[in-house]
Amino acid sequence: MAGLGVKALVITCNTATAAAIHLLRVTHPKLAIIGVEPALRPAAASSKSGHIGVLATPGTLASPKFRALLASISGGVHFKLQACDGLATAIEQQLDHEDATKLIAIRDRYVRASGQFGHKNGEMDTLVLGCTHYPFASEHLAALLPAGVQLVAAGEAVARQTRRVVDPAHSAGTLDELAQQQRPTGKLSLLTTGQPLLLQAATQRWLGLRCDTAHLKL
Repeated sequence: MAGLGVKALVITCNTATAAAIHLLRVTHPKLAIIGVEPALRPAAASSKSGHIGVLATPGTLASPKFRALLASISGGVHFKLQACDGLATAIEQQLDHEDATKLIAIRDRYVRASGQFGHKNGEMDTLVLGCTHYPFASEHLAALLPAGVQLVAAGEAVARQTRRVVDPAHSAGTLDELAQQQRPTGKLSLLTTGQPLLLQAATQRWLGLRCDTAHLKL
């Protein structure tokens, strides 16, 4: 980390955050480490019905960290938890082909298993995307939900926290306003312990970014 000039480390995975963030902070006490957690609090604040669905990996839902987060939220909010085994993998596999048949089948299974979404009494008006993969399938997920049901993810909150840690003097305002501020232009380099070409394809497709990608050996 030090050799790469890293100022902060963002763990962009709910399951990895729950499993390892405490150990990483002990191992690297001088490094700012930002974790990710499902956006239960923003969802609770914005839901009008007080009934909220949560899609997440089995590892995230089973973790003590998630259970502590769930227990900390009061106010009569009801969360319906749905473990989604294989959904993240199906999203990744869409990079190799345009056929979304498998992704749609898994989406249908888990959204329907979550319960009734809508705006009537007792229906869920909010769906938390509790895995950082899931926003990349938001279009497919929204297609199965009634109009007006909101999808909530943690990305914006994590981006804000990272900005506060890295650049506290310039962290106020909306994300759009922050992006427009006159700041030095940096260089984006992608390093992966997996397949560089797969990461490069994901970055181009989902983020619209083109940059150098290389293998990182740990």
